[in-house]
Amino acid sequence: MARLKILANAVSVVLTGAALASLLGVSILPGVFGYKTYTVLSGSMEPAIHTGSMLVALPVPPESLKVGDVIVYNRSDVSESVTHRIVQVNNDKGRPTFVTKGDANGAPDSWTVQYNGNTAGKVVMSVPFLGYAYNAVASPRGRIVFLVMPVVVLSLMWLASIWRPSHKIGRIEKRVPRTIAPAPNVPIMPSAAEATAAADLTSKAEPPPLPLRQ
Repeated sequence: MARLKILANAVSVVLTGAALASLLGVSILPGVFGYKTYTVLSGSMEPAIHTGSMLVALPVPPESLKVGDVIVYNRSDVSESVTHRIVQVNNDKGRPTFVTKGDANGAPDSWTVQYNGNTAGKVVMSVPFLGYAYNAVASPRGRIVFLVMPVVVLSLMWLASIWRPSHKIGRIEKRVPRTIAPAPNVPIMPSAAEATAAADLTSKAEPPPLPLRQ
């Protein structure tokens, strides 16, 4: 029972810690350090970037991008962001434009990429399968499973440990009266004076000898 309790505590702590770390790294820290995170939904960048991976993109000047960089950009005809590799860099009136291609695709994309602002999203890190975990935690059901349930389980276990009656088994000691054993019959040797006195008394108590008849 104790091992099961320790295992349940460990699982709850791990799940809660992983969920909080994911939410912290994806929701709060990007606003502090300026990076953005994306979840890969397709396999167009296999095998370099797997489906379900979590991408970390840093804002960089478009002029700093070069062939081979993986960038994130938005298309006007789709709602999702696109993550592809730059295969060609062009110049359009002093502004760079990029031809991109998915590593798993057979041909480059049919469109050209040009950032409207002064920053572009450059992918600097990819964590496999973390996107799946984040999507699971970010969903309403995931919040209940990974955040609420561990807290409820730990609270119930804590309350159970407080309310559980403690059965103390005390040692019952029965006092047995000590019996006084009789002293052993040890012969007492008289002293020399007592022996002499006893001999005198014996000699005095002896009757005189009877006269002999002739």
